[in-house]
Amino acid sequence: MDPSRADRLHKELCHPSHEVMVVQHSLKQKMETRHTWEITFTEQDLERLSLPHNDALVLSIPFLRKMVRRVLVDQGSSAEILYYSAFQALGLSKDRLSPVDAPLVGFSGIPIYPLGKIMLPVYAGSVQLDVEFIVVNSPSAYNAILGRNWLHGMRAVASTLHQCVRFIGESGRHETIRGDQMVSKKCFVNSIRRSKEVQWIEVPDSPEGSKPGEAMREELHGPEEVGRLASDRAMEDLVQVPINEDETHFFLIGSELDETERDQLIQFLKGNIEVFAWTPYEMPGMNPDVIRHSLNVDPGRKPVIQKPRRSSAMHADAGAIREVHYPTWLANPVVVKKKNGKWRVCINFTNLNDACPKDCFPCPWINQLVDATAGYARLSFMDAYCGYHQIAMNEDDQEKTAFITSNGTYCYLVMPFGLKNAGATFQRMIALLFKGLLGRVMEAYIDDMVAKSKDAADHLVHLGEIFDVLKRFGLKLNAEKCAFGVGSRKFLGHLVTHRGIEADPSQIKAIQELRALTTVREVQRLASMAAALNRFISKSSDICLPFFQSIKGNSRRSFQWTAECDRALSELKVCLSQAPLLVVPKEEEELYLYLAVSEHAISAVLVRQPIIEEGKDQQPIYYISKTLLPTETRYLPIEKLALVLVSAKRKLLPYFQSFTIVVITEYPLKTVLRKADLSNRLCKWSLELANFDIRYQPRTAIKGQVLADFVASSPPGWPRERAMSRFRSAIQPYRPLSLG
Repeated sequence: MDPSRADRLHKELCHPSHEVMVVQHSLKQKMETRHTWEITFTEQDLERLSLPHNDALVLSIPFLRKMVRRVLVDQGSSAEILYYSAFQALGLSKDRLSPVDAPLVGFSGIPIYPLGKIMLPVYAGSVQLDVEFIVVNSPSAYNAILGRNWLHGMRAVASTLHQCVRFIGESGRHETIRGDQMVSKKCFVNSIRRSKEVQWIEVPDSPEGSKPGEAMREELHGPEEVGRLASDRAMEDLVQVPINEDETHFFLIGSELDETERDQLIQFLKGNIEVFAWTPYEMPGMNPDVIRHSLNVDPGRKPVIQKPRRSSAMHADAGAIREVHYPTWLANPVVVKKKNGKWRVCINFTNLNDACPKDCFPCPWINQLVDATAGYARLSFMDAYCGYHQIAMNEDDQEKTAFITSNGTYCYLVMPFGLKNAGATFQRMIALLFKGLLGRVMEAYIDDMVAKSKDAADHLVHLGEIFDVLKRFGLKLNAEKCAFGVGSRKFLGHLVTHRGIEADPSQIKAIQELRALTTVREVQRLASMAAALNRFISKSSDICLPFFQSIKGNSRRSFQWTAECDRALSELKVCLSQAPLLVVPKEEEELYLYLAVSEHAISAVLVRQPIIEEGKDQQPIYYISKTLLPTETRYLPIEKLALVLVSAKRKLLPYFQSFTIVVITEYPLKTVLRKADLSNRLCKWSLELANFDIRYQPRTAIKGQVLADFVASSPPGWPRERAMSRFRSAIQPYRPLSLG
């Protein structure tokens, strides 16, 4: 075959299937007379882009007061297309469709008969334009296509090179809608798989007197968000901003920043480029006078020289190790796979760690850090470059970190991974460096740091404070792992957003993809995966009980996955598919604690009651659950309720210390805990709870579907009258405690 003909055929076959022409009678459109304006594009429009590129122009733009993403601007299309999946997501019904007689014809020549057509308002900046869309039930990587009719009606000029649409707004000034290169590239890849997924969000009605589209900058996420698949919840995409010609040098920033914020953030990051490191040679490390790591090895312990083992090649960071002769302690390297698929070389310091005392410097409570990060309008996530290696080892302890390789024996000059107290040393350094900023404008857990701002306009100021500290002490960041100017991101195993806290979609997906398990190890892995999501699961111990029973007392050979386990796994998947959005309590408000007791487990949920002005149902903050020990299953019902309260206090101590807790129960829990003559157990629990502001209140109607299945009840099958009668008769045999 002629090569030129082969090239033509290849181009025709690879031509995008979304480009369409509509076969219909020509229509005369009346166009509004406007003044002549000049619309230009400059080199400044190219500064934010990754060049060179061949990307289509893909926008996010409101239709019918709802933001629709993945909208292709196609100057070659004579019709505006709305795909049926997006049509449904917009809440539209087929009753609103008008018939279309003419089919759509693509470049393949195959006609596609539409479902109908509909007129919808499209908001671009300050301009609202009613557009007639043809609804097509066809797979596509895009949600909609805006063609020549929309461009001409807007008198807009689209530039794929500059990745934007520019037009004259209602005020007579130039307005610009910018495309997203990353989304465009994803759509190009997804077009092969013909994805039907739709990403859209609700937006509020425009207030009276406001300009069209003006109220659409703010996203609304109401109670309808609760119950959506966590994997479908939008986590903001990142845009890669190149720094120079080197492809490995770039910043990652939020894709939802407006033009002004984006330009200011990029200028700020480029002005502080010395804070980042891309190679070990660019990382001089912290001044040893500020922080250094000491082992404090027990002098009475005998040094251990491990036997050499075969290992992978060792790649040493520049200046991180040195050769050592005649070491008294010697360890083997261990290669560990990281989440990103790369490999990290660690050292097996088991024997050395056994000889070192534990550093009791406290690491922050993870849930407290997550709560302190959620609810902020603008976030920036930062990660230290080879964090541990930026801290020097104490010179007297360097040779104790010796390890063996095929090329000789070496020891670390910097703090390596795998040492017993390495995390505590790094956390001590963070507390020392950022003592005036922690809790106010940032949070940090070892080398994971996040800058937070309630007002997006203050974010660069807060970042400037943090970067000043980084430059002063020489701590370097890893640009590849940092994300600046975002509204949502994963942090310490949770998805934190300006709305609250959501479960990590990747953790939920891992459980959703599980089928019948075949080994004890797989069940243990499932139990640990569920434990990581306990905060989002109502009565998780009751749901997971069959898993524990299947491996309890069974050997690996006698293990069987029962039908009850299968039902429990299905129930767990349903709960995770409806995982709620957790909220963060506000200062000086009362929190409500609901208690639940079953035969083998106890559970509780901590919620907040929004003020009347917010007009919302009760919102969950934290779910807890605990499997009862054999002795605890024999407790009286009222004792089990007291055990729930005590367990909740121990698990949620920061909340009990900071807020008034209102316990919702129908049983006389307050009276029981105040009677010191009932039992040693209740007396001890009463003293444990005495230091907190706890009130008791009978349960009324539960507000919110998320709490509908969580009620404070006596064990299964017990009517309330029988439970109270049992309680009154049970306390009679108790005698006053003897103090003599």
